[in-house]
Amino acid sequence: MVFERVAILGVGLLGGSVGLALRSRELARYVTGIGRNRTRLERALECNAVTEIFLLDEKWPEEISLLILAAPVEQIGNLLKEQSSKVGKDTIITDVGSTKSRLVSTCQRILGSGHRFVGSHPIAGSHQTGVEHADADLFVNRTCVVTPTQETDLEAKQMVSRFWESLGANVMELSPEEHDYLVARTSHLPHLAAATLCSIVARLPHDRARKVIGSGFQDATRIAAGESGLWAEICQHNQEEISSALDGFIRELQNIKEAIGKEDLTGIVQFLEEARKYRTQLGSDADLEA
Repeated sequence: MVFERVAILGVGLLGGSVGLALRSRELARYVTGIGRNRTRLERALECNAVTEIFLLDEKWPEEISLLILAAPVEQIGNLLKEQSSKVGKDTIITDVGSTKSRLVSTCQRILGSGHRFVGSHPIAGSHQTGVEHADADLFVNRTCVVTPTQETDLEAKQMVSRFWESLGANVMELSPEEHDYLVARTSHLPHLAAATLCSIVARLPHDRARKVIGSGFQDATRIAAGESGLWAEICQHNQEEISSALDGFIRELQNIKEAIGKEDLTGIVQFLEEARKYRTQLGSDADLEA
């Protein structure tokens, strides 16, 4: 599958990786970078993530086969509303946002009947940001969730699924609601847990803790280095499911706290063993990426 022109609105880590993947696999004749900051767009051009660049307020190319919304989740709706007149009726639109229910609903409402929008979430990325960290193989063997609704155009859904597959991803289909339920517990909660661990240690009255930090703390908190503004927007967009996930997490912590307080070694071992078995089943980091 080769596109005439793929436009990427927001050429950062994910958008830039899409561009590099398209170019390295020769899947698009033109890869168009669109954004509000010319310096960042020129950097994307220098990194070979795009073949041409346009500012938001400039006239875009008329024939865009696929438009990828790769801006932060809180900005996507406003950007699409402001720029929708530049998008042709035949253009297929998708996104890379890590929350879906609110975003999909907003985009469908903005585009109206006959829209060709399909929600997507490639489960890939890094705590690093910017096109300079983009990777043409970022999506290889990673899951990409596609989130159609009853309003979704079938051809558009099939094209978006094939697009992600062409970048090496394994496509999985979920409703926007089920997607948000699952990622609240597998992605959003872990980030908040990692941030909480960092916060606890950072607030100790002296810096001796730094000298006894080992690989366990570093492994458990790596994702806390992610961009705080982006994660605050995720919390806002998936508020209900994240709150529910936090309630469950707090209950689990309370249970293990009580077991420790009662010196209930059987209960402690059972808790840790269940967790150990599940983590072992997941395999190594390389297995999770495969």
